[in-house]
Amino acid sequence: MSTKFLMITSINSFETAYIFDSRDDAVDFINATFDAVSKDVISITETITDTYLIHLKNNISMDIHIKPIDSGSFYFHLIQFDNEAYISTRKFSTRDFAIDFVKNKFAEIGYDTDEFEDEMGEWSVKEGNINVKYHLYIVINYLKDVLSYEHEILGVKSNATKKEIRDAYRKKSKLFHPDSGGDESKFKEIHNAYQSLSNRTSNDISENVEQYTNSNISFAITYMLDQFNLAYFSNIRNEGKSKLRMGLVFLGLGVAITLLGYQSAEDGGTYLVLWGAIVVGSWNILSGLARMIIPDMFKA
Repeated sequence: MSTKFLMITSINSFETAYIFDSRDDAVDFINATFDAVSKDVISITETITDTYLIHLKNNISMDIHIKPIDSGSFYFHLIQFDNEAYISTRKFSTRDFAIDFVKNKFAEIGYDTDEFEDEMGEWSVKEGNINVKYHLYIVINYLKDVLSYEHEILGVKSNATKKEIRDAYRKKSKLFHPDSGGDESKFKEIHNAYQSLSNRTSNDISENVEQYTNSNISFAITYMLDQFNLAYFSNIRNEGKSKLRMGLVFLGLGVAITLLGYQSAEDGGTYLVLWGAIVVGSWNILSGLARMIIPDMFKA
């Protein structure tokens, strides 16, 4: 069984995992990802071996951990929803098989998937009476090796029923029982394997299974930064609108009061010019327009 490398990424409250053929592939992917968004990176620190802490702008924090796993200890779950109701879960050995399945299903109803959906592992169509969603997860089964070993000792398949396991145990134990001249160490091995499988509960298994969304973090980070930037620029534009309104009020009051003073002044008399209100109003108008037209200039 070959070794793969699991990269688990936590971005704020979002957690995802991706599989690589080698550790170098995972590290190269991390470097390429953050080179692409270098302008938004504040710091990258390798806290311990193969564990990274990344700080990005807009208060985005990330933890990345790379660890080796056996190639047979993971699989992919594709969950389907129709009109927000759960429909089914399908199991795939590779990510590409799951993506091809979704592509074919969407093609049947006249739709194409796009690259962003494929990379994020989330697909949806909502149009008319059609409301279909698929979500892709990667499932890590840390018990797989032990289970395979114990099933192998008893000579049963990994999906064997309790009855099949019990029957196999009785047959093997009779064959290797010391009272019948069998190998005592082999008999103990068979007995221990049977006891382990018999005593294992669904809770024991679930505690050793992890499930993550299966999204390409490069796309996830880009999307998240884009969303933050859109929200950030939207706030800057809204601030610009507020400044524009305030500027118009100050400028209007300054000009109006100044004109009233001018009209009421006698020939050769003096009148008050509200330069403060006019200057403040003009400045806020210019500042507001700048924020609305070129918000990039005001990004921290």
